[in-house]
Amino acid sequence: MLDMNQSTVSDWLEQLRARTGDLLFVRSGNGLTPTKRANALFPGAEAAPRHVDAIFAAPDRTIDMVRPGSAFEIMQGL
Repeated sequence: MLDMNQSTVSDWLEQLRARTGDLLFVRSGNGLTPTKRANALFPGAEAAPRHVDAIFAAPDRTIDMVRPGSAFEIMQGL
């Protein structure tokens, strides 16, 4: 599902634990259960790839140097 081997996932999880100061997941039966902190982080982490995609999908913005109020205005006759 993650397209990563167990060692890589463990390394990433250890880095995330160090950054957040939280275990993020605890053993529960045969699996893992997210902590409250992990559940709180999930919406932002889930949305992050969409935000990055939107940044790179945005059309190139051109600067209209004639229209007032644009990024640049050329003023003459000062």
